[in-house]
Amino acid sequence: MARSGYPTEADSWRVVHQRVIVRQAASTTAEILGFHAKDKVVEGVVTRVGQTEWLKVTHRDSQAQSMDGFMLIDGCS
Repeated sequence: MARSGYPTEADSWRVVHQRVIVRQAASTTAEILGFHAKDKVVEGVVTRVGQTEWLKVTHRDSQAQSMDGFMLIDGCS
């Protein structure tokens, strides 16, 4: 994912891979909530867990319920 603006409390980010998974927690083993496809712009706040940066976003499920979701910023982690 790539940042599309300068750092603020909540930044805009663009998905640069085919898709980026949204997870229930900031962990590659956490439940998958959904994903965003390439070129989608999402709003979120950077969260660091250990040495890994995650983007904390608001995810809406199929019933339009809002919950926190986490997207891995650097897929090499």
